Amino acid sequence: MSESPILSVKNLKTYFDVTKGVFAKKQIVKAVDDVSFDVMPNETFGLVGESGCGKTTLELLLSYMNLMLVQLLLKEKISLKLKGKN
Repeated sequence: MSESPILSVKNLKTYFDVTKGVFAKKQIVKAVDDVSFDVMPNETFGLVGESGCGKTTLELLLSYMNLMLVQLLLKEKISLKLKGKN
């Protein structure tokens, strides 16, 4: 039996509208475009890439999602069990 990932990200995208001015042509920057990966138990995950490729944006997105999940769990008084631990 194969283990399931402790983190699974599928098709994550983040686009920013960088249009300047009311009458300017719409300009979109694809900061993170269709990123997918799995992190398995006892595995080290490293994110590498060229300057400006979206590494920091990806990390900020994952941190923000984690914060939103924790706030939801606290607000709704939900208990979350991960791999046998509360």
